[in-house]
Amino acid sequence: MYLLEAKNISAGYGKLQILFNIDFFVNDKELVVIIGPNGSGKSTFLKTLFGLTKIYSGNIIFRGINITRLKPYERARIGLAYLPQTNNSFENLTVKENLLMSMYGISEDIAEKRLEEILLFLPKIKDFMNRKVKTLSGGERQMVAMAMALIRQPNLIMLDEPTAALAPKLALEFLNKIVELKELYGMSVVLVEQNAKKALEIGDRAYVFVAGKSIFSGKTEELLRDKHLMQTYLGLS
Repeated sequence: MYLLEAKNISAGYGKLQILFNIDFFVNDKELVVIIGPNGSGKSTFLKTLFGLTKIYSGNIIFRGINITRLKPYERARIGLAYLPQTNNSFENLTVKENLLMSMYGISEDIAEKRLEEILLFLPKIKDFMNRKVKTLSGGERQMVAMAMALIRQPNLIMLDEPTAALAPKLALEFLNKIVELKELYGMSVVLVEQNAKKALEIGDRAYVFVAGKSIFSGKTEELLRDKHLMQTYLGLS
């Protein structure tokens, strides 16, 4: 059984359909990459998996549970996490206050232990715990947002363009942290990433979205060898 499976998903916003008949799955401890041209529906698909769009047809199964009609907070409670590209933290609160917000509903002793684990995984956060998020750099903000998502110890985390606007060195550092989530913590990851080549190098399997449809599904090395797809849809040789 897959950790997450989306069957024949068509979805969008109100009457505006963005996604058409998409089949998708994620296994335990797997890093799945979604790539494609701008406007191809990648971000909308992550929002759909988290319950933020209108689903016209299809079903989403997570850990054996049909979550198609569940609210986002209900999906979060059963182990699904979503890290959007922007607006992923409370800018006028301090980093510490953001982390406290993300611990809502977790007992104090468990929350304290998880915070210790997060600070071991993302030690740089210690340097700006008492600063407001709006004063942080892009890379620092992404660390905070990731910490907020991880503190609930999800089974699957979905990240939307996490390295956008980051300097190359910071982007590589962040992608390495994503690999650690899978390899050290046994977490499954769905990654939408602008740096297609690097994402494929770290991923296990990949999907290529074009115009709201999935035109490729397979192992990342297969896609890297497919010169036609890489050149036509991703602009890579």
